[in-house]
Amino acid sequence: MSERLPRLTAPEVVRAPERVGFELVCQRGSHRIYRDTRGRRVTVPFNPTEALHPNLLRQVLKDSGLTVADIKEER
Repeated sequence: MSERLPRLTAPEVVRAPERVGFELVCQRGSHRIYRDTRGRRVTVPFNPTEALHPNLLRQVLKDSGLTVADIKEER
């Protein structure tokens, strides 16, 4: 069974990709787009007060190659 994802806000989520080398390249409306040196792209819907839906968090983790432990480490 998969591990239950924590309920996190966008500012909490973007700390982990930024720590491993992703940089903000642009923002379109409420979506922030990050890229790393290998060309991987992560898009995070950015609302600083609302928690991301677990499916969105799962997609951010998949796109960035991070794990739940990496995100929890940042908290």
